[in-house]
Amino acid sequence: MTAYIVRRLWQMVPTLLGVVLLVFVLFNWVGGDPAYVLAGKISNQEQIDNIRRQLGVDQPYYVQLGIFVKQIITADFGASWSTNETITNILTTRLGPSLTV
Repeated sequence: MTAYIVRRLWQMVPTLLGVVLLVFVLFNWVGGDPAYVLAGKISNQEQIDNIRRQLGVDQPYYVQLGIFVKQIITADFGASWSTNETITNILTTRLGPSLTV
């Protein structure tokens, strides 16, 4: 029985890596540029470049992937763009009511 559990846990590692890579690729190539969304319709290139620098989107993809994996491991997902509340706090306060449904 323990051999089965160890084997299943070992198989979980590539699956999780695949899911992380898939989500990273979807956010980066399909999601569009978040700097344009945050800057608004009336913005100049300097504001957009500043937002990209703050978000880390101007860095190479391997650095962005490292930051993404670190945020997943530490459960530090940053702050919401609309409410400026931490994402971890949003998830923890809404988890209980969601599970009751």
